[in-house]
Amino acid sequence: GTSGVEFERASFERSADELFELQTGLAEEVTLLLRSWLGEEIDVRQVGAETDVVAAWATFQRGERARKLADEAYYADDLDGFERLAEEADGLFGQAAAQDPAWARPRVGRAEVTRRWARASVGDLLEAQTLIDRTVEYADSAIAIDQGAAGAYEHRGYANYLKWALGLESDPEEADALFARAEEDLENAVRLDPGRADAWNTLSIL
Repeated sequence: GTSGVEFERASFERSADELFELQTGLAEEVTLLLRSWLGEEIDVRQVGAETDVVAAWATFQRGERARKLADEAYYADDLDGFERLAEEADGLFGQAAAQDPAWARPRVGRAEVTRRWARASVGDLLEAQTLIDRTVEYADSAIAIDQGAAGAYEHRGYANYLKWALGLESDPEEADALFARAEEDLENAVRLDPGRADAWNTLSIL
């Protein structure tokens, strides 16, 4: 209850004279709802299996909720709301990492938040550079704990790609190396988890 985790809720309405359409349509809608809900629950169970520190798990779930709200604000072009929620999520993930230093997932969460934050800050190259560096730092720390953390490779790869795309590396040889590291990380991410659509998308751009 204190974690703030929420699952999908829905209600369905049809007119009484659409009984057969109701039976078919309701079954389809409930199937889609359950598929989404079960995916969320499976993810929560997997996260819970990665740590035996209850406080860290609960704090991480609060961070995830703030991260999801930040994503909603980002896609709604509410950048002030996004930055406030991103900062909140980053702080909660940082707390979870401190509560269980051997757990990689909160560090991956921080990398994900700061990666999005860096992308939202491309109008200010100095701020974008700072956030890119933080993303790489968080991802590095996650990989040091768990070399199978696909998300960490994805976020580090995207951060290095963004740094390259923004021209923040002026030395041509270093820029080429940055590009190569980004590609390698993204390929590692999809090798470890072929379902990472964002990583595939960035690879297609590269």
